[in-house]
Amino acid sequence: MISTASQEHLALQALPTELLVYTFSSLDCPSLLACKQVCRLFNDLIAFTASLQLTIELYAAGQEKGPSHPESRPADQLDALKRKEKAWDELKWSKEERIPILNGGLWELYGGVLAQNDSPGAITFRRLPSIYRSIEKAEWTVDGFGHPIRDFGIDPAQDLLVVVESPRWSDSDPDHSYHFHLRTMSTGGPHPKAPNPPVISYPQTAQDIQLSYTVQISAQHLGILFNSDEVGENQLAIWEWTSGVLETALIGDEIRSFAFLTEEHIVMALLTTSHLYEDLEPSLMVLDFKTESNKRHAVEEVVHTYSFRYPLLRSTAHPIKFEIRSDPGPSWAPDSTLKVPFHIARSNRVYAISIWFLVHNRLRSVTLLVPLATFLSCINGSSSHRTFQWSDWGPQGTRMLISRIPPSDIWVCYIYGSKYVALRKDEKHFAVDVYDFNQRALSRARQKHHDTDGEIHAIDPTIFEESEIFEEAIETSLPFRLRTLPLDLRSIAHVAILCSEDNLIIVDSRVDHREYRILTF
Repeated sequence: MISTASQEHLALQALPTELLVYTFSSLDCPSLLACKQVCRLFNDLIAFTASLQLTIELYAAGQEKGPSHPESRPADQLDALKRKEKAWDELKWSKEERIPILNGGLWELYGGVLAQNDSPGAITFRRLPSIYRSIEKAEWTVDGFGHPIRDFGIDPAQDLLVVVESPRWSDSDPDHSYHFHLRTMSTGGPHPKAPNPPVISYPQTAQDIQLSYTVQISAQHLGILFNSDEVGENQLAIWEWTSGVLETALIGDEIRSFAFLTEEHIVMALLTTSHLYEDLEPSLMVLDFKTESNKRHAVEEVVHTYSFRYPLLRSTAHPIKFEIRSDPGPSWAPDSTLKVPFHIARSNRVYAISIWFLVHNRLRSVTLLVPLATFLSCINGSSSHRTFQWSDWGPQGTRMLISRIPPSDIWVCYIYGSKYVALRKDEKHFAVDVYDFNQRALSRARQKHHDTDGEIHAIDPTIFEESEIFEEAIETSLPFRLRTLPLDLRSIAHVAILCSEDNLIIVDSRVDHREYRILTF
């Protein structure tokens, strides 16, 4: 007698192939891999169906399917994805271009678009190409803003340009408010989703001519960090830019940097006065800005927050700068009109958190790489206020990197998705180290082969025993892959490295040789 399970198995095998493929198409990668183990029929069907293999390969590569062109076949998308991953694995770019750095002093790299302004006040946008994702290069300029541009931020997916106009205290017609003009990148005109008028204003409480801005955009949220230089305190404000509604407003010089974590949370880099010694102490704070008060209040008054502590510092280490970076935003996806076949998965993001220390009059830096999953595993299911000690989150969920060449505090777009890039110098040569913290790709690479062709698989924990910075040896163990690209340079005194989804950009900011060298993969 045939068992019920066997009868059901035979019934499944008797189904038309088209129906099985249709059914499998609704499954995610882990479910497809489980189905491959059921029987030879399922294994062969999944292995030889391009659309199902595409689902598996996207998952392994840390990518999501995009709104590709209707005529694009899954087999072609699968081939493009494999060639893209191979090009990055081997660091073999398909195109190189050099463009000048304009003289305006402002720049931005986000969502595959490099933007910079010129002295008269115009902004030039350059959409970077992609060979494997069929993105064509484009360049255009917008101007006529009617006011000086103090800073700007962009989001190509929403055609959003945020132009910062500084307060005017000494003009004949003074205006003591910041103004953030919501325009389109394509024309420079008012953004159609912005309020009317398309400007968000915020009062400046104390005159600070040297104040600088950090502009971050995530979906409908606009975050601005006001970095005070002369008077007053740092401030962080977040708006829903489509309505102009202020969602949270914090005050405190301890706020040194921030990044969006989810569409409800931000993570802030704080330097607070230590209770153990007379210096500053680093920590991270995750804030639920959707439920926090939108009245201006101090950091120590926040309610809906989680704190992530750093290891104890020695008195010889004086933190002077604390920067947190992660691109793109939590729910970012490319402009649907581009019809890209795939893009970085929203879950495949890592945060690069760098601290610059002054140690015996020498500048030292430590960079901590933290995946989104580490933060989420801590805060999900926790109470509304909790402190995580370093031992709770750091040793297993992060990787600490020490470099003789610290990351740039000006050219800060050195991370995209799970990739982090850094300059390195050995005895005779300069190079770019490309780290990849995509755990699925690492697991697959280790299953196929051991370290080959210059690729390093860092699986074992590393121990940082720098006694001049931390009180105790620091062990971190987040695995990563590493490949190195040699650079033909005599000096890197004015060189920085940037990263986007399809490009590495080498910045040369020497006075007599200012250019971007764009490598396209």
